[in-house]
Amino acid sequence: MKENHPWIYDVLLIAVLAAAAFLRLSGADWGELQHQHPDEGFLTSVVSNLRAHECINPNLEIDQCPQEQQRWMGIGDYFNTAKSTLNPHNRGFGFFVLFWGYFAFRRG
Repeated sequence: MKENHPWIYDVLLIAVLAAAAFLRLSGADWGELQHQHPDEGFLTSVVSNLRAHECINPNLEIDQCPQEQQRWMGIGDYFNTAKSTLNPHNRGFGFFVLFWGYFAFRRG
């Protein structure tokens, strides 16, 4: 079956792109003077607080440990979730919300 108006898809694509450009460039204050969505801000603060180092002195937290007493985590330290500084729970965040999990594993 032959289409009578194949150009209609081109026109629709151009209209959608023009509407998107207008909404993006018109100066609408979508973020209300915030550079990120609150959820993105939370995830950014969690990730920026994680450390891939540990202190040689076991009595010091990584944030109070002098630079010369820090070392990279070993593979055993990485998989030790009770002590790993890459675990958000160990860095003061009781949870690490991943909203995509809800959508990825939702049924029906």
